[in-house]
Amino acid sequence: MVTDEILATLEKAPVLLKDLIDAIPREMLKQHRIKGKWCIHEHACHIVNAQPLQTGRLKRFINEDAPVFEKYIPGTTTPPDELMNMDLEKSLAAFPRLRSEFVELYRSLTPVEWHKRAEHPQYTDYNPCIMARHSMLHDQTHMYRIEEL
Repeated sequence: MVTDEILATLEKAPVLLKDLIDAIPREMLKQHRIKGKWCIHEHACHIVNAQPLQTGRLKRFINEDAPVFEKYIPGTTTPPDELMNMDLEKSLAAFPRLRSEFVELYRSLTPVEWHKRAEHPQYTDYNPCIMARHSMLHDQTHMYRIEEL
């Protein structure tokens, strides 16, 4: 697993997201251009909003023998309007600190902790290594959706 490269990519996400959002006309941010799909604002806020959950899961990997995680599905396991009601600017301003904490926590893991197993209803195998990759791909997927919109 290329953990150093994944962590470097995770570390860059706040700057990449802010740059992407700054390039978009403000009037487009909350436009639902595809019926039933998230707008740019929701995608961006979701990236940031998911960070404390991810950090919490990583802390559980460190502190628990065999953590059991629940699904997180925005709009289903959270209020449907949660993302639209978030302050995008405050979210983007908080993201570097939130992500830095996450990456530094990853850097503190021992080689054994990187492969510590947990239960997750959406995965057959789940550990910090898989979660790091998932977090990186999650960022990139939502940033790609923003770019598409």
